[in-house]
Amino acid sequence: MCSWGDSMPINLRDHSFTKQLAPHYADLLSHYARECTIAPGGYLWRQGDTSDVLYLLCSGKVALEISVPNQGPLQIESVEEDEILGWSWLMPPARWNFDGRAITEVCALRFEGSCLREMCECDKLLGYQVFKAFAEATAKRLHSARLRLLDFFEPCAQ
Repeated sequence: MCSWGDSMPINLRDHSFTKQLAPHYADLLSHYARECTIAPGGYLWRQGDTSDVLYLLCSGKVALEISVPNQGPLQIESVEEDEILGWSWLMPPARWNFDGRAITEVCALRFEGSCLREMCECDKLLGYQVFKAFAEATAKRLHSARLRLLDFFEPCAQ
């Protein structure tokens, strides 16, 4: 898991996640971010575990994997610098649907999902902006998955 840095105000305005947020929300959220480092091969989370974390990747690469019976892990996606990881905490049952494993050393900002949920409930504009940022990231991931499926099912050239 993470080795923790100190909790401190961090400028989030340059991360793609906060591009959807009003600048004062990025400043506010920076006070709730914790820096963490995950060693290569380390897991950010495991499939089926309770999800209550959001990661903003600052550097490194993470494999999103599913466990295939009798075959082991199958990488379904990789996520890199300036991307977000973890939105399972947004909706019940708040469980991870796959494993998140560091391919390289990963430096990230970590947010507690329960804290973000509470902030979004109390400030509806913040909630809207956070969900809009997640929707944009989700749309990109779905488009990427669609392209991978097209490659997978492409008929062999004859």
